[in-house]
Amino acid sequence: DGNVTMSLTHNFSTRLSFYASIFAAYQTAPNFRSNVGPENVVSDHFYTTDIFSLTYHWFPRFSMITSYTFNRVKYAQASIGNSQDRIDTTLGEQFQFSLTHRTNLVGEYRFEMINYDTAPTDSTTHFILAGVNHNLTEHLIVHARGGESFPSLEND
Repeated sequence: DGNVTMSLTHNFSTRLSFYASIFAAYQTAPNFRSNVGPENVVSDHFYTTDIFSLTYHWFPRFSMITSYTFNRVKYAQASIGNSQDRIDTTLGEQFQFSLTHRTNLVGEYRFEMINYDTAPTDSTTHFILAGVNHNLTEHLIVHARGGESFPSLEND
């Protein structure tokens, strides 16, 4: 088992910034935190989650974050991979309004596509979310979201 984690933040200007986060792992045991695979299956698999985002501050109290998330799950064993190997991509647009210097109000839209390599369970989901980001301390932030999801199986 092993994993690699990398992240990068770059400020193009005082208004525009870029963020990238890459996590990749090759592991045997199921990862309960990341919702990869059946909980009771122990099998070698590769898993990655990659996040890329651009943040633009339109005004001192209003910003927009455009994001792209890529997830890949690939099992070494074909009997498991036939039902679990997949690519999951999510496009998101987030609107943030700074209520105070510690609290942001958030409105968010996400579009997620899950494409299985062989299993006929591809799906798309639209998410409409609202919530709050609150900085309890300099390094501890609470993110709370609520909203609606609209899933659609491609083979219905």
